[in-house]
Amino acid sequence: MNRIRPKKFAHIVYRTRRFEQILSWYTQVFGAKVQHQDPALAFLTYDDEHHRFAFANLSVLQPQGTQTEKEGLIGVDHVAYTFASLDQLLDNYVQLKELGIKPIGAFTTELRCRCTTRTPMEIKWSFRLSALSPTSKRTRSWLGQGLRRILSAWNLILTSS
Repeated sequence: MNRIRPKKFAHIVYRTRRFEQILSWYTQVFGAKVQHQDPALAFLTYDDEHHRFAFANLSVLQPQGTQTEKEGLIGVDHVAYTFASLDQLLDNYVQLKELGIKPIGAFTTELRCRCTTRTPMEIKWSFRLSALSPTSKRTRSWLGQGLRRILSAWNLILTSS
């Protein structure tokens, strides 16, 4: 079986209690610029993608926590990859299911759809398709509705035994 491969890396999301330190490190090492930052979240990029790195500040989101390195709290939240077409995205999930790798869900927004699974290390992997950036709100709405209908049907198929 020829595996379907993603077209490109999309982004990675980390959970941290060293928020300012990690933002400084990524801006220095990658020359990344901050796309959005508030006390709880930051999104950085080094190219034309909205964000390649996102950081969740656990000191704000879970202030009662004291452990800085406990597995499952600190570290990678999820990694996302982009496929070239909806057919490839959905065929990838059929192939993964045949290999015994079960999806944990399928999600859509106005311009994206994604299917998610977990690695043996319990890290979420998100495989997605980004639609072209249409200019009209009506076109975005139409695309979003179509993607939601398709993924609703596929979600039932993919998660069934």
